[in-house]
Amino acid sequence: MTKIRLKLLELNLWKPLRSTYFWIPCFLALLDLAFYATAPLILLSAVLPTHGSATGALSKEISWLTSLLASGGTSGAFALLLSCIVLRIIGTKVSERVFARSVAKLYTEDSEKLLKWYLTVVSQGRNADIPKIRKAINAEVSNLYFGIRVPAAIIVSEFMLLLMISIYATFIFGLMVFLFAGAVGISIFSILYFIRRKSAAVGRARSTFEQQRLEMTEVALSSAFSIGVNGGQQHLTNRFNYLTNNFAYALGQQVVLPHSTKALIDGILVLFVFLLLILVGVSSTPSDMAILGGMSVRVIPSLSRISSYIETMRINEVAVTELSAALDSTNLPSVIPPNEELYRALSSLPRTGMFFVVGASGIGKTTTIKHWITKTQATKSVAFLEQSGFESRAEIVDYLALVGLDEEETKATQQYLSNLGLNSFRLSHLSGGQAKFVQFAAISRKIEDIYVFDEPSVGLDQQLQATMINILTTLSKNALIVVVSHDQAFVDLLAQRASGTIIEVH
Repeated sequence: MTKIRLKLLELNLWKPLRSTYFWIPCFLALLDLAFYATAPLILLSAVLPTHGSATGALSKEISWLTSLLASGGTSGAFALLLSCIVLRIIGTKVSERVFARSVAKLYTEDSEKLLKWYLTVVSQGRNADIPKIRKAINAEVSNLYFGIRVPAAIIVSEFMLLLMISIYATFIFGLMVFLFAGAVGISIFSILYFIRRKSAAVGRARSTFEQQRLEMTEVALSSAFSIGVNGGQQHLTNRFNYLTNNFAYALGQQVVLPHSTKALIDGILVLFVFLLLILVGVSSTPSDMAILGGMSVRVIPSLSRISSYIETMRINEVAVTELSAALDSTNLPSVIPPNEELYRALSSLPRTGMFFVVGASGIGKTTTIKHWITKTQATKSVAFLEQSGFESRAEIVDYLALVGLDEEETKATQQYLSNLGLNSFRLSHLSGGQAKFVQFAAISRKIEDIYVFDEPSVGLDQQLQATMINILTTLSKNALIVVVSHDQAFVDLLAQRASGTIIEVH
């Protein structure tokens, strides 16, 4: 189900293999390996110009390089070493830019698809679990990339380095070294497996105590008065301290565990390198040992890196689960079913005129109107003002664009609002009534067949209310106006001015 759901958004897990950013870590790993193999050889040639020729793989290339270094002397070795450093820095910086642009492009595309999908779902009148959708858009796409896809790319690059140095060592020292290295690698991964299990147990404990601590914090914040009056302070303090202590202890274990793991793995690897040097050092040339030693410096941390990133991917598998859950949440049924009586009344309205929907709260007026709008949009254009209003932190210029006004209409609306004294940067800088009128003014300046205003008069002073009534009266001459309101005085005044009809919902 998860892969099928993600496939719908083209967020499937195989997508990185076709992406530039996924292979950049491999290029950087090769760049590192080339540097760590070449730098020791250059340093060795500067100290021991006549250290002998290389054997095995790349022997001709290495012999040519050593002869070139010998002819150039110390200054030549220094120039070549400096060139290697500069080339590595340049290659890394270029890769950094390519990687960042590739990730940014794909991350933006996937986020946009998820957002457009959600907007389509809501415009079709389907319900969704808003907290899950919010988390998916804001956090889980990030976790999908930086907790799964990027670590996967790094794991591939580290495995590639391990394979390359194993092949090189086999060419030089024979199959026994390869088998010995494989046995050490299996041993290390076995140790890491058991450590990961311990880490997972510690992580679950930390998560459990953290969640309980957050719940206790919410209880304290929301029920402080009741707790204080009824004498529950001591129990609250004891419980909070217990949860905090256990959470902090588990968190401390999580922080220290990677360091103790690294100390264990590094110790095993150092012993392995020591035994390897004893095993092959007698019959090896200085060039071979210099290259192998330099490559080992780069590859030694690879096993612990692979293990660490595998654990990162395991932890962030929740991102895929949460994305799937967010998509599945759109199948939730409506909390309140559409009111059939109101739906029939709305469906039979004429092309123009003023109509008021009134009735008690909780009987499905808004739900039914949204359902009616969804069906009506197939044949007529509709403008809709939400009852709850728009997100108050939005900039006004963004709001005007988000309700469908073009650049010219936005400027004209801003000028109109400025003439009314409503020239502000954000909706939150205005009072509740002023913010509601700004939203009403934006909707009313659109040219549509139907206008639906849900509780438009809430919080308005008399001057803005009078302006609103004039605008609605004018609009009703050429379009259908539907107003949902509990403000009886506003409804009576508007009905008198525009000869409106009241639809009472039971």
